[in-house]
Amino acid sequence: MTRWNLGRAAATWPLALLLVYLVGLFALRPTAPLEWDEILFQQSLDHYDVGRSPHPPGYPVFVALGRVLRVLTGDPMRALQLVNILGAGAALV
Repeated sequence: MTRWNLGRAAATWPLALLLVYLVGLFALRPTAPLEWDEILFQQSLDHYDVGRSPHPPGYPVFVALGRVLRVLTGDPMRALQLVNILGAGAALV
């Protein structure tokens, strides 16, 4: 007779749900900027200027991560969307 390892099963469900959530966010992301702030953030990947358009304290880290992902994706909008999706996943963890 096989015993269920409830510890492993209990840990697997939240990770599976997190993965489904992140895939859903990626699949349902918009294809065009929805507001002016998104355009400003995309422009900040080319030229970082806190004085021109200040944002909350996490702005420099957000832009730095966006620049890294832009190198991988080649698209500033997709790079920032991925930063947001990864941030949502990290917040849930």
